[in-house]
Amino acid sequence: MFGLASFDIRERFITDGPEDGGIDGYYIDKDTKRIYLIQSNFRNTDCNFERKEISESELLAMDIDNITAGHTKNAAGVLYNGTILGLIRELAALEGIARYAYDDRSSTTAAANPKINR
Repeated sequence: MFGLASFDIRERFITDGPEDGGIDGYYIDKDTKRIYLIQSNFRNTDCNFERKEISESELLAMDIDNITAGHTKNAAGVLYNGTILGLIRELAALEGIARYAYDDRSSTTAAANPKINR
């Protein structure tokens, strides 16, 4: 998706696991100045992939504001995992971060059918 051909390179952006703040992966595109925060849910059958939707509440459960503000702990005071802490460091080191775009709708990619009530 982001031109990352090697699994070893892609693996670096996977944050999924305990204390991931609801973010399963991320990618910072410095050329387009876009930050992608990825939420995905595992679907083990074709039917399940097509019919089981990611709910809006699952997307809203992502700690986007807390993480992008540089907080290293969640609202309960628990430290985020190492990859999320790495994301926080990467965001802090970005030159001109104010010129980067991200939001919880268009930049957040759901790896299944998102269910968003509009």
